[in-house]
Amino acid sequence: LNDTTFDGFITENSQSPILVMFYAPWCGHCKNIKPELIQASIDLHEQQHNAKIVAIDATKAPILSKQYKITGFPTMKFFRDGKYAFDAHERTADKIVEFLKDPKEPPPPEREWSEQESDVIHLTDENFKTILKKKKAALVFFYAPWCGHCKNAKPLFTKAAAALKDNPK
Repeated sequence: LNDTTFDGFITENSQSPILVMFYAPWCGHCKNIKPELIQASIDLHEQQHNAKIVAIDATKAPILSKQYKITGFPTMKFFRDGKYAFDAHERTADKIVEFLKDPKEPPPPEREWSEQESDVIHLTDENFKTILKKKKAALVFFYAPWCGHCKNAKPLFTKAAAALKDNPK
């Protein structure tokens, strides 16, 4: 599919659940998922399921890439009743088949750590020096929200912040 054929395909197949993978030919992750998508498509066909799996080379579909805000690869978009519904994240044939048989929207993302109630002081570029100048000692945790190790350390760090919150130093 491409910029000119996409809308027609979606309309013609509006009765089917459709999983669209936007990819780039140079992307290693896209190359790795390709056999999984092919196997999922074969499995769905053998099970006589009406779901469709399609791939779009985003480097050759600039209009669709902009319309669906494609910023990384692969990006999976799920369409229901001829309309975009939500992003999908399945990456194995079994999970893709399971998803297309019973599509469920993923849960909403977790709130930012800085928005959660805790004794942790969240530093930013703007307040970093000001806050640290007021402290004799500080335990600073540089983290990335997507990092598994960081996620595992958050409860420990939060507990430490609660234990040290009344320490004037």
